[in-house]
Amino acid sequence: MRNEAEHVERCLQSIFLQDYPAERLETLVLDGRSTDGSWSKAERLIAGRPSIHLIENPGITQAKAWNLGIARASGDLVAIVSAHAELEPDY
Repeated sequence: MRNEAEHVERCLQSIFLQDYPAERLETLVLDGRSTDGSWSKAERLIAGRPSIHLIENPGITQAKAWNLGIARASGDLVAIVSAHAELEPDY
């Protein structure tokens, strides 16, 4: 995400509501140096959720975030979700 304060809450809430077991779902939120409060909003939303990590994307661009996230992911499957996305619970 980058400057997605308006959208990040709906996106993260849709991830929290997945019917996939939460303990098996790793979520990496990559922030491209937002200046609109996106980081603090995401930080507040993910507090207390050990399988969700907020990571700085110093490369800023979406492609850099994808590469960084894929490199940091530990699961067998990777899905890329835009901060504008709202997932159905069975995604």
